[in-house]
Amino acid sequence: MTRFIPNTRRSQVIQLGDGVKIGVIGLTTTDTPQTSSGFTNHLFPDYQFKDYTNIVIEESKSLRSNGADIVVILSH
Repeated sequence: MTRFIPNTRRSQVIQLGDGVKIGVIGLTTTDTPQTSSGFTNHLFPDYQFKDYTNIVIEESKSLRSNGADIVVILSH
């Protein structure tokens, strides 16, 4: 699993009360350094923002193999 920002949570599977399992992938887009005031005002260190297409595909496969019925992406 590739992390976009250090110390963030890994993708995970959450089980709802009715037995449905949801896989959750959190990511920050490659536009964030240009659109977020924390980065434009140099409040954060210089992080490398990678293209996330292949990462999302691999994470989705991993979540499905761990029982996720649905995969959701939470993006900033």
